[in-house]
Amino acid sequence: MFEGESARPGTPGPLEGRVALVTGASSGIGLATTRLLANAGAQVHGAARRFESSNPGGAPEEIQGAWTSHGVDVTDARAVHHLVREIGEREGLDILICAAGTNLPERRLEQLTSEGWDTVLAVNLNGAFYCVGAALPYLRRSGGDVVLIGSVSGSWPDAAGAAYQASKAGLLALARAT
Repeated sequence: MFEGESARPGTPGPLEGRVALVTGASSGIGLATTRLLANAGAQVHGAARRFESSNPGGAPEEIQGAWTSHGVDVTDARAVHHLVREIGEREGLDILICAAGTNLPERRLEQLTSEGWDTVLAVNLNGAFYCVGAALPYLRRSGGDVVLIGSVSGSWPDAAGAAYQASKAGLLALARAT
């Protein structure tokens, strides 16, 4: 059983009635977070590039509860704003989890290209910025919460991953500004 999950089927979870948007929901931390929130009773909207389109029936088997998937690339500011507005106007928004992230195999500074740099920052930092900017009015209205998934590498960078580390340091600054 996951922390926060209702011990008895049919018993309301601690997040019953809350609406959450999780980016990067198709794998890793995003998928695990989606599972925890849905199993704790939240209405979860999972966004990821890997989701073809909105698909309420497309939840992995281990996710119980209210779940809707959305095919959205967080680097597309218009698509992010459209999705957040659609959710916020229809249901409100209480929780935003920015878990979309990427890295490169050629991540060492001497291997890194400008295209690679741009890709990592677009997903890891700009995507979170677009989500927070679009969601903030709804979150303020509901007294909601923002979670940005960072990394210790944002505070202790080295030559092994300059773009990833810069993006995670930027997330730390964005979190402090939020």
